[in-house]
Amino acid sequence: MKKFIIYLLSVTSIIVLISSCEDMFGDYLEKAPGADVTEDTIFSSQAQVELFLAACYEQALYDPLEETKYRYGDVQTANDITENLSFFTSICDEGEHEAPWWRGNKINIGSLTSANNWFDNFFKYRFTGIRMVNTLIERVDEVPDASDVYKMQLKAEARHLRAELHFIFFKKYGGISLVGRRFGPSETAEMKIPRSSVDSTVQFIVNDLDFAIANLPDSYSSNMRGRIT
Repeated sequence: MKKFIIYLLSVTSIIVLISSCEDMFGDYLEKAPGADVTEDTIFSSQAQVELFLAACYEQALYDPLEETKYRYGDVQTANDITENLSFFTSICDEGEHEAPWWRGNKINIGSLTSANNWFDNFFKYRFTGIRMVNTLIERVDEVPDASDVYKMQLKAEARHLRAELHFIFFKKYGGISLVGRRFGPSETAEMKIPRSSVDSTVQFIVNDLDFAIANLPDSYSSNMRGRIT
C-alpha cells in the first residue's frame, strides 16, 4: 500500500509539473513555420550570403593548413620519425615495405579509395566545399539587396576557391573528376563523373583563376581583410 501511494504521488507530481510548464512557457519550444535554414534563406539577403561565403572560405582553406601540420611539420617522437622514413622510403624507388598491409603499399598498388583513404584525410570535405562554392556561383544572382558588382565579386571569390579545391586534388592525383556545377540528391547518375586528363584538369583550374583575376579588386577595406584579391 505504501509503495502504491508513493507511485501515485510521483505520477501526480509529473502531471502537475508538465501542466505548469505549459502554463508558464506556452508553445515556446514549438518551431515556427519556415524556421529552418534553407538555400532560399541563405540567398534572401546580402547579410546571409556573406555568412555563407565565410563558410565557403573555411571549407576550402581548411585542408592545406591541416595537411601541412600532419604531413610536413608535426614530427614529435622517434617513432614518428621511423614511421615517416619507412613510409616515404616504401613509396619511392628506395625500397618496398615487407608488410603487405603497410599503408605505403596501398599507394603502390593503387588500392586507396574515397572510403579507405588515410593518405588524404580531407577527401570528402573538399567535395563538400566544391558543392558549396558551386551553389554560391549559381544562386548569388538571386540575392535581392546586392549590387551586380558585389555579385560578380562573390562569383570571382567562389571560383578562386573552386580552383583551389581542385588544385589540391590535382597535386595528389593528377587528372581528376571536374565538378563545375552543383548536383541535387536525385542526380546520382550524373555524379559519376569520369576522370579528366591532366591537360583538362589544369585548364579547368586556369579558367577559374582567369575569371577571378578579371573580376576581383586589387585590395579591400580593412574590415574585409583576408578576402581573395
